[in-house]
Amino acid sequence: MKKTVSKIICCAASLMLAASMMSACENTGESGAKQLLISALDSEVSTFRNTLSLIGNKSSKEKMGGKVKVSVDPGEYLDKLADKDMKEISLSAEEKVKGGVLGTGLSFGYGGEKLADIDTVIDSDSKNTYIRINELSDKYIKTSISDDEADSFLSGIKSLADIDFVKPQGGEFVNDVLDNAVGAFKSVDIGGIVKDVDSVVDAVSKALPETENSGEKTVKKNGIEAIFKTEKFSMSDNNIDEKCTNAVKQALLKSENIKAVVSEVTDYEELVNNMFASDAIEEGIDDDVVFYYYNDKLCGVGIDNKNYFISSDTDDGYMFVLKSNYQNDYKSEVVLTAIPDGEKLDISFSASFDDNTNVSVLSGNDLALKINDFEIVNKDIGTYNAQVEAGMSIPTADGGKAKCVVKSKSEGDDRAQTETGEIVVEENKTSQNLLSYQLSVEQTDASDIKIPDDSECIVNDDDIAKLFTGDNLYSWLDKISKAIGIDISEKLDEMVSSFSENYDDQLNEDIDNDYDDDPLYDLMDNYGIDYWDYYSDDYTEFYMDKFLSDAEKVYPAEKMDALKEQIEEEYQYYLSDTPNLDALYDDYQIDYWDYYDDDLVNFDMDKFLADAKKVYPADKMDELKKEIEDVISEYE
Repeated sequence: MKKTVSKIICCAASLMLAASMMSACENTGESGAKQLLISALDSEVSTFRNTLSLIGNKSSKEKMGGKVKVSVDPGEYLDKLADKDMKEISLSAEEKVKGGVLGTGLSFGYGGEKLADIDTVIDSDSKNTYIRINELSDKYIKTSISDDEADSFLSGIKSLADIDFVKPQGGEFVNDVLDNAVGAFKSVDIGGIVKDVDSVVDAVSKALPETENSGEKTVKKNGIEAIFKTEKFSMSDNNIDEKCTNAVKQALLKSENIKAVVSEVTDYEELVNNMFASDAIEEGIDDDVVFYYYNDKLCGVGIDNKNYFISSDTDDGYMFVLKSNYQNDYKSEVVLTAIPDGEKLDISFSASFDDNTNVSVLSGNDLALKINDFEIVNKDIGTYNAQVEAGMSIPTADGGKAKCVVKSKSEGDDRAQTETGEIVVEENKTSQNLLSYQLSVEQTDASDIKIPDDSECIVNDDDIAKLFTGDNLYSWLDKISKAIGIDISEKLDEMVSSFSENYDDQLNEDIDNDYDDDPLYDLMDNYGIDYWDYYSDDYTEFYMDKFLSDAEKVYPAEKMDALKEQIEEEYQYYLSDTPNLDALYDDYQIDYWDYYDDDLVNFDMDKFLADAKKVYPADKMDELKKEIEDVISEYE
């Protein structure tokens, strides 16, 4: 009983969360915190969608570009970690897209000096790629991908889509889940789905026993307060299992809007019937279940007051809280609130986990994020204004705690987004600057993008090789070495020398070990007898008696037992049981694998034998046919 009810409660919580999020998407005309959150998300989605559309349209006359510049000024704390005086690091990148042509420029600097400047142009029509490293040459290196190489690469990517996905509740394998899901959501009725979810949650509520008692719970987080009406239900009735299961099944089977989406990827009715058949959730509910209502709308569910999920849209803003404290094994609290201030929005997010949590990255940590005065400036390109403060406490090696604090200010307009900020480390009651940074992102029109002429390119392999062995390379390395204070050439020489020494040492060690552990290697290397010479030409027979007779003439008697033991174990591995198929491939270049279909399921026997008869000796065709039949039966 408890196992099924546990699943129902989890299902209800998930459905309520989905309903809350989709309801926000549906009510696009509503004001307040929720709609501002949706607007912010929609801004990012629109920008991403516009970019993908432009890159994918080769014939498009539109052009778009963007510049990104980042500069990082290391602080005293970073200097201490690096044990040296760090200088300013800068990175700038520019990307342009126009009519199926992509151009990028990348520049890296240190201490105010540019150390690397690389330009790349990719032409999707010709499949040519042009790369210019300005420190080495003023010309582009021109390369191209052949149709065969491109097809092979795409085939490899496509094969990933052939992986079978198992439905969450059991049942048959579902292929092409992603493609079908995307198609299903193109015409999804969000309002209808929300109503379906409400009906399922309502079915759970009605199937539960009579309310044991009602009350109120006040939740106040980050300046937002909500008073929830609560209803508590006892889980002592053994018939709850059957009642709730049947109620949820019937409600889901009647949910036509959910069915319209799910049926695109799997059998909806089978999924519903199997929903509570899985043993994935073993633990039951030992306490009473509490439902939370805000403005007479069910928006939360929990098990007593220690573990609950609530989500509400209050008069003061939007609140989401997830609190867990299961037998003190896992204690956590995640809170997200959003408070509207006219056209702006103040967002707060916090997460607290205890030392026993499974989230190892945040083990024993607190995480907080505040975004003040958030407002969208240009929805089409995603620019915004905001002030951000974020902090995270982390354990230190001495058992204490350090706190990283990030403070930044973002400003946007119709073309660009800029951000300035700093990261401070607070440790042992003192604060030190880790780094300061500046970031700018600007939209451009890519008016100057062009495909390089052949006169601007290097295509000869020898000429390309000279770029990476000539004086320009050493001059470039010397420039980098002086800027960062490390001799790069010397370090590379040390690495090569160290690798060579380690390789030689390892090789000598392996050889010594091989002589001890591999008598066959010892026999071949030191006594001139190679056991490979004792196989027949078609590797169907090994002349053991002759091999041992020849070995005994030269090999030490005290090592012969070890030699015999090894050869008796190894020789059989190299004997061929398909000598005719091997000869057909080696002598006539006919590979039987080519006669399988793409799925390696069906073998075209008639075509294989017809092609083989054209070239293979007639007196060996019966043996060949038997071999291929044995091979096919082995793989069926």
